[in-house]
Amino acid sequence: MNKKIIFMAFLVVLLVITSFNIYDFKVSSNEDLQAEIQQLQLENKTISEENNKLNRLLERQEPAEVQSQYNPLLKQISTFVKVAFVQSKETYPERKKQAEKIMSDELRNIFFPTDTYKGDTRTGVNDVQVFIEASNLTNDHATVLVKLKHTLYSLQNEQKQVSPVFIEIHAKCQNEQWLVTDFTEI
Repeated sequence: MNKKIIFMAFLVVLLVITSFNIYDFKVSSNEDLQAEIQQLQLENKTISEENNKLNRLLERQEPAEVQSQYNPLLKQISTFVKVAFVQSKETYPERKKQAEKIMSDELRNIFFPTDTYKGDTRTGVNDVQVFIEASNLTNDHATVLVKLKHTLYSLQNEQKQVSPVFIEIHAKCQNEQWLVTDFTEI
């Protein structure tokens, strides 16, 4: 009889421990699931907000509006490349005058620091490729990548050096005209 009581007590303890483990597993699994559900709901909310923001941006960026900004920017960037990277004594005053319309004062002072050209080289550009990200054109700022071949002619020893150049150009629209504000060589 003593063995029966010990055996029954052992079974009851085993049953209680097993029940507690099952309960604890369900509770901890439920807490993990709740945490995962909250995380997914937060991600869903963030994605929905981003989607709504992009939809509003897309509505503002009608193709005609983007095109109306794209063509003038392309023209200004092409002019900037010619004015800034094609150098010769003969065209210096004309290019300096053009720079007033397309560059910020800082850039103009970098490319045209004096009234006359004092260099002994002549430069030119070929194979100019302009890459404009159209999605940013409606917020009055643009980043443009330009790939070109820059040719340097030495007037003293008549040597020619051609090098590929990649430029990141920053422009902003002021008074319905694009103005180049900064550039970096990549």
